[in-house]
Amino acid sequence: MKKLSAKLILSAGFMLAGLTSLTANAAGTSAGSVITNTATVTYSVASSQHTKSDSINLTVDELINVDITSTGNTDVTANETNAVLAYQVTNLGNGAEGFALSNNLTGDFTPGNVTIYYEAYNPAGNTFDGTETQYTGGSTINFSEDQSYIVYVVSDIPSAPTSGQSATITLDVISQTPGAASAAIGDILAGQGTSGTDAVVAIAQGRDSDSANYNVNDVSVTIDKSISGVTANVGGQVVNGQYIPGATVTYLITVTVVGGTADNLTIIDTVPTDMTYVANSIGQDDNAGSFTPVADTAYDSLNRTISVPFGNKADGTYRVQFNATIN
Repeated sequence: MKKLSAKLILSAGFMLAGLTSLTANAAGTSAGSVITNTATVTYSVASSQHTKSDSINLTVDELINVDITSTGNTDVTANETNAVLAYQVTNLGNGAEGFALSNNLTGDFTPGNVTIYYEAYNPAGNTFDGTETQYTGGSTINFSEDQSYIVYVVSDIPSAPTSGQSATITLDVISQTPGAASAAIGDILAGQGTSGTDAVVAIAQGRDSDSANYNVNDVSVTIDKSISGVTANVGGQVVNGQYIPGATVTYLITVTVVGGTADNLTIIDTVPTDMTYVANSIGQDDNAGSFTPVADTAYDSLNRTISVPFGNKADGTYRVQFNATIN
């Protein structure tokens, strides 16, 4: 499982954005389709009605077009194995087309054991698990029109990289139609399309590329929630350690940062609905070993949340405490 970004968050996700340019839309009528158009003339001679018609057929040529889009960068750690970058490849042409893949590595370090896998795009979501088809360099992946595949680049991260370094993998997808690799946009490849039609190149050299990064992030952020005390007043007597109505509970949240800087670190806590926040009870320990008071503006009574920002924090321990009464 990948670590969270150094920006402390509860969840993260990505979604491929809908693209609206020519390169993001299917090309329309299928290559090889025959379209018939008929014209008719009606006339009369000496009160006699006549009709004549003539038809002409055209065969739709093939457009060669493709799009590749990275699904995003991946945070990694030194010595991590099977780190995954994902790309979506879509045949935007109007005919079946074969494409090959190639990759280029640049950046601060060189990932090892780089292997490419692919599987059909699933609208419900795709997750790499190692059961996908392994790609053999130079081979052809056959796409039907409008078809998408998810391509995974899987690598091992060496021991040398440090936090903040990155490696970029650029993945190319290249049409295997003869002549496409040297063609300009608008070039016609006679007889190279579906069913012997001509093929018209809609993307330079019949290829597209996109890049994604392995970003080294050795920052570890852990959080621990505990109760440091509970006190109640029963008939004028102080009772400790019993969770009864009216008891005041002191909550303690401890966050530890190791290995670098956690940006925009914020500790957030939601007061349970069966409890009432005690005014002016929030304390903050900014790696000092003691608490300083925090203004009640840190408590959102509408959402019942306490939010204490710490900013960008290096290795250390950061704590928040507050009191709440059991209703």
